[in-house]
Amino acid sequence: MRDNGIKKKAAALVMIYNGIEGYPPTLNAITILSNVYNEVVVLKLENFDGSDFKFKDNVKFYTITHSAKTFGGRIVVYSSFIRLYVKLIKQYSFDLILFYDAIAAMTVYTAYRFLIPKPVLWYHNHDVPIYPGINKLRLLYWGAYFQTRLMKYLDIFSLPSEDRLKYFDVSTFKGKIEIIPNYPAKSLYHGVISSIQTAKQVKIIFQGTLDTGRGIEEIINILSTQIAGRDLKLILKGVVNPEYKSRLLALIADRKVDHQVEFYGFGPYDLLPEFTSACHIGIAIFTKSDIMNSTLGSASNKVYEYMACGLPFIYYDSPHFNKHFSKMAWAIPTDLSKESLVNSIEKIIDQYEELSVAAKNDFLLNRNYENVFTSVVNNTTKVS
Repeated sequence: MRDNGIKKKAAALVMIYNGIEGYPPTLNAITILSNVYNEVVVLKLENFDGSDFKFKDNVKFYTITHSAKTFGGRIVVYSSFIRLYVKLIKQYSFDLILFYDAIAAMTVYTAYRFLIPKPVLWYHNHDVPIYPGINKLRLLYWGAYFQTRLMKYLDIFSLPSEDRLKYFDVSTFKGKIEIIPNYPAKSLYHGVISSIQTAKQVKIIFQGTLDTGRGIEEIINILSTQIAGRDLKLILKGVVNPEYKSRLLALIADRKVDHQVEFYGFGPYDLLPEFTSACHIGIAIFTKSDIMNSTLGSASNKVYEYMACGLPFIYYDSPHFNKHFSKMAWAIPTDLSKESLVNSIEKIIDQYEELSVAAKNDFLLNRNYENVFTSVVNNTTKVS
């Protein structure tokens, strides 16, 4: 079969032991693979409510519903998952199996003998499970344990950040290591850009999981301050646990800025570009020092989603983030003091159009998912 003169490969399997709506790089990967393969099969757990991301007709989904809260219940769910995986690899002749987490890696390892013939095996890890620190009554412990044993069978191992490679044992790995940053896709973000020219308020947005160490409280503390003659508004979009939200609401009430903060929950990813581009400045602050937060330079979705919409962003002034962001004119550091935050926001407002256009152009030309993913897809070869 030919598509625009290019011969497509037969079939690819994408597997993740989670829903896909919360993982934009996986959504983007499926979209790109659907242009390369005649069939793309996706094995996943149930999605978050409200998911309506649009894929081509040659993408087929197999979903395992899960609601188990006990270890025994989770084993039942996982048993259903691995049985369906074995059924699929017997039903299809996959050229490629791309899987995204340690539990999916455990699935491939456990059922390796059923892979006849052997397809290209590609493990892209979007998190860093370190099994000695995980409770043995969690599947993630065993996933992290078995992913190391799978390494010798892999053809491609990829990560969103080179900083995370040191946390994986690749001593038996003989394939290709690829770094694929969590950039957004041009196919979704090409047509949006922020503008501040007619805005009565400067909208500052944080998108992602709301938590401590992300600059949210510090921004709330300066909302009553006019900057460059403009009022501020804080947009909080993402999942938040009730306890932390109560703390934020108490702080908001204490600072008397109720009318300057808006909460929005998790929503469909394909609606995010329009939502984000209606704001002006992104918050990309991470102060925690755990593995995930200290390796986010090229692994943070939100940073590059801001950029894709032409939003300059504020980041935490630390050696790690300076390494990744200091050469971006639209990325402005802060030490989170009131003076520093005000100065950073004022600098962005004063140079807004210039910074916004520079951010958008860099996304379109360089930091987009098509650039970093397609070249790997086009060179998938069996090496193990």
